[in-house]
Amino acid sequence: MKLSRYLETNQRMREEDPADPMPWYNEGLHLLNDGRDDEAIAFLERAMVLGQRFLSPRCSRSADRVFSLASFGCTLRGVR
Repeated sequence: MKLSRYLETNQRMREEDPADPMPWYNEGLHLLNDGRDDEAIAFLERAMVLGQRFLSPRCSRSADRVFSLASFGCTLRGVR
């Protein structure tokens, strides 16, 4: 319940200010936790593009793992 409200808040924030990288990053982590790796990567990449000085997507261990796996054609659950 708490996570769904947090997700809804991030989605609303992203809709209100699509240029803010934080909700893109946060929603990307939600997608990652839901096992939606391809979508998560797109959201995390968008956060990095929007916020050149926004370090969270670049420093997150979760995001780093997903980007590393994606570069080898893998997901957190195995090879695509």
